[in-house]
Amino acid sequence: AKIGLDKGYHFGFIASSDHLSTHKSYACVWSPKREKVSIFRSMQARRTYGATDRIGLVFKTGDRWMGEIVPYQAGRVLELELSGTAPIKRVKLIYNGREAEVHVPDSPMRELKLSFNVKPLEREEDYYFVEVLQKDGNQAWSSPIWFKRN
Repeated sequence: AKIGLDKGYHFGFIASSDHLSTHKSYACVWSPKREKVSIFRSMQARRTYGATDRIGLVFKTGDRWMGEIVPYQAGRVLELELSGTAPIKRVKLIYNGREAEVHVPDSPMRELKLSFNVKPLEREEDYYFVEVLQKDGNQAWSSPIWFKRN
């Protein structure tokens, strides 16, 4: 993923396995309606994430969702809401392919809200996404949010 993102490609993340797999994975889509057209449009907008269990994940900046290209503005904040199926072990914020921040909860918790400050742009377009690891080994990955120079 890093190579494609660093080349400027815009794509969302999902997890998926074939019917013979012994492991579970989920292609998750945030859609305003539970209708085929709405879900398809949300997939086209990259409002997706991947998970290995029924982990709830919302990654936004203001009213803009993961998968979106957002004009850069100083002072923006990234917001993460997690609803895990087991205690959360670690959350990593990835910035332009590098680990930017790591959050390890002080106590076992399945639900978590975090915010991260957006850094000044390093290039014409920077990207952020999160990686989540639960104590039971299950994981989730948000699609990126891109910040573009005006």
